[in-house]
Order: sequence, then structure tokens, then C-alpha cells
Amino acid sequence: MGGKIINCTKWRKRETANRRLCHVSQLCPGPVLFFVISIIATFSLMSNLSYAFSQADLDKLLATKRCEWCDLRNADLSGAQLSGATISNSSLSGANLTDADLSYANLSGAFLSYANLSNAKLSGAYLRGAYLRGANLSKAKLNNSNLLNANLTDADLSDANLSGATWKDGKKCEEGSINACKSGSDLDKRVDGHPDMIKIGP
Repeated sequence: MGGKIINCTKWRKRETANRRLCHVSQLCPGPVLFFVISIIATFSLMSNLSYAFSQADLDKLLATKRCEWCDLRNADLSGAQLSGATISNSSLSGANLTDADLSYANLSGAFLSYANLSNAKLSGAYLRGAYLRGANLSKAKLNNSNLLNANLTDADLSDANLSGATWKDGKKCEEGSINACKSGSDLDKRVDGHPDMIKIGP
């Protein structure tokens, strides 16, 4: 065999990272070299799986508006026309959905943690059981949407329209619900003649 041969028979299991005897840049016997390359490839694959979406899933969604149990993490779907789409149980964590049209879309059970849904159209969307922790929903149109059992922990709902939406606890949001869901119990406390004022105390 040509080239420089490195003796790897004494390669100890507890050899530290700073004292590796076999390097990819050097010529090692076949089994050892294969092992080293396999380890590197595995870590590379794991890294890609942690941050990248599936291009096949993205293409399927854009072509058919139907992609259940799909991997769409960190995908750029800004401005996407997905009205009436079925994306239930899919992972959209960290995805960019700014200005996207998701009206009447089925997003039940979808993972949308830290997704950017600012100014997105979600009117009539079915978001039951969706995981929206840390999601940006500022200025989103959520009127008449269904958010029953959705996780909205730390979600940004500033200027979001929740009129007619079903809130996570099953309550119906009244017309004019902006930033937060105003239920019937809130209406009972309003000052007569001043719909924007709420009584404090008895």
C-alpha cells in the first residue's frame, strides 16, 4: 500500500481529543479510517437535522397545500399563499411566516414555537392544540380562529385581532378583542355608554 502508514493498533478507547493518533488527513488502515469518517458524517447529519427543514416537504406544501407531519422547521414561508391548507401536526418551529395567508388553514397540533407569524392572515384557522410558545403573532389576523388548548406561553399578541376567536380555554372572544381575548365576563364589567372602559371592583 502506498503512502504513509500510521500504526493505529494502540489507539486507546480513552484517548483524549487532543492526542488522537489517527487523523482523517493521514492514511490509516481501512476499518479505522471508515470508523472516523462515519463518526464525522453522523455528527454532520445530526447538525443538519437540528436546524434544516425538509426541502421535499416544503415543495409538497407549496404545490399541494397539504403536508401533515412534515418537517418545516426554520423554513421561509413569508408571504406564502396557503389559505385552506392542511398542515396539521407539522413542525414549523422557527419558521418565517410573516404576511403569509393561512386563513382557514388546518394547523391543529402543529409545532410553531418561536415562529414569526407577524401580520399573518389566520382568519378562521384551526389551531386547536397548536404549540405556539414564544411565537410572534403581532398584528396577526386571528379573528374567528380556533385556539382551543393551544399553548401561547410567551407568545407576542400585540395588535393581534382575536375578534370571534375561540380562546385556549374554550371562551369566545368578543368583537373588538385586540391584543387579548375579551370574553363575556369582561363585558359585564364595562361602563354603560363607554365600551372601552371596564369597572374595577364591585
